[in-house]
Amino acid sequence: MKRFITTKMLKACLQTHCLASQSIFLRFLAKFSKKYVTISRKFFEERREKESRSKVNRHFLNLSLKTGSKVFTKILLTFCFVTFCNAALASSQNDLAPIEDYLNNIKNLTAKFVQESEGGLVEGKFYLSRNSENSGKMRVEYLAEPKILIVVNGAVLSYYDVELDEISHISTNTTPASFLTRPKISFSAKDIEVTKVEKSQNQISISLVKKNRKDAGEFTLVFDLNPIRFVKMKVKNDLNQTVSVSLSDIDFNSPIPNKMFVLRSKNN
Repeated sequence: MKRFITTKMLKACLQTHCLASQSIFLRFLAKFSKKYVTISRKFFEERREKESRSKVNRHFLNLSLKTGSKVFTKILLTFCFVTFCNAALASSQNDLAPIEDYLNNIKNLTAKFVQESEGGLVEGKFYLSRNSENSGKMRVEYLAEPKILIVVNGAVLSYYDVELDEISHISTNTTPASFLTRPKISFSAKDIEVTKVEKSQNQISISLVKKNRKDAGEFTLVFDLNPIRFVKMKVKNDLNQTVSVSLSDIDFNSPIPNKMFVLRSKNN
């Protein structure tokens, strides 16, 4: 009878998942049968080892899930960043295309300007003549004393100090402003790097540098929108000094004589 009860109780105990109940039952069995105690202890030790392994496995599973979650999060963030950059790039290109068309359609432009720099404000006149076959021409005429004339004609930039009657010539490659005299203006040209595009509801500014002459400075063009209108230029040198030129009274219709882009000293 005791063996039957013990076997039945042993079976019921071994089927339970409670370690505490198994431990109590082992002590009870010790009074009746050493054999059953040995079997129960062996099962108890195996059960404890199994539960320990289960805890370890759950630990590593949780760790793997956490690690996998971090990896997945990084992948997701990288994907979102790349997608955002591609979308921003596409958006910028869409914004630049109408500006390119606007600039390439300019044949003649005459305007008054106010230049602002660390030296103060200076007024003057700005002339731009363009065509789709040859390099365009530009004239910047300062009205204040001492009078200065700057002319871009082809690959040459000429600087004329009227008071001293001295003319200096340098390559247009030394200034990013010669971007405006290209036969075909393109912000995606191989030698041009667009460094910044800032757009608001009513205005857009585009900053660029020449890849092979970044030391020449950063050139920024500013346009009003709806409709597009060229309103400002800015040049920032490698010392982070900025000269801003605001345009007004813009005239696209009046022809500009070629002699406006030829400089001669008083003695010639």
